[in-house]
Amino acid sequence: GKRFAYTMAKPKEDFYPFSMIFPQYEKRHFFQDRILKEVMEYPAYHLKAEKVRQSEAGSFLEKIMESDIQTLLVDDMLTKVDRASMAASLEVRVPIISRTVFEQSMNIPLEYKIKDGMGKFILREAARPFITDEVFGGKKRGFTIPIHKWFKSNFHEFVGDHLSSDLLREYIQPAYLDNILGKKNLNSLATRIWPLVM
Repeated sequence: GKRFAYTMAKPKEDFYPFSMIFPQYEKRHFFQDRILKEVMEYPAYHLKAEKVRQSEAGSFLEKIMESDIQTLLVDDMLTKVDRASMAASLEVRVPIISRTVFEQSMNIPLEYKIKDGMGKFILREAARPFITDEVFGGKKRGFTIPIHKWFKSNFHEFVGDHLSSDLLREYIQPAYLDNILGKKNLNSLATRIWPLVM
C-alpha cells in the first residue's frame, strides 16, 4: 500500500517507470550507508520517464509503449533471450520484430492494438485461424524463472545460506536480511529475495 501511494504521488510521466523499479525510499532501508549515495544518484526511472516526455506519439499509452521499445525491449527482454540462447548454442530469431513487421505495426491505430482489455488484438485476430482454441484462449506465459515454484520446494535452505553470507552483508543492511530470514513463508517475498541471492 505504501509503495502504491508513493507511486501515485509521482508526476504522470514518472508513474509507469517508477512502478517498475526498486523505489528510492526502499533503498534507504536496503543498502548499507557506504554505497547508498552511489545507488541513489542514478535512479533508473529517470531514463524511462525522459523517453515518455520526449515521445511524439499521440496518446499517453502510446508514449509508454514507445518508451518500452527503446528501453525494456532492447535492454532487458532481447538481451536476456540473446544471452540465454547463446549460452545454449542456439541462434534465436524474433520475426515479430523484424523491421518490416515493426514499421507496419507502428501505423496501426491504438484501438486495434488493445481492444476490450485484450493486448495485441489485431495480431491475435490474424493468428486465430492458425492456432487452437486452447492456445488462443490460454493465459500469457513469459520466460520468467519459476521463482514461486522454487520457493514452495526445498529452496529455503539455499536462500538462508546466501542471505546469511558475510559478503552480502557488506552491501545490504543486516536488519533487512534478518527480517527476511525470520519469516516462515518466503514465497510472498520471492521476487525481492531472488535479486539478493543473485
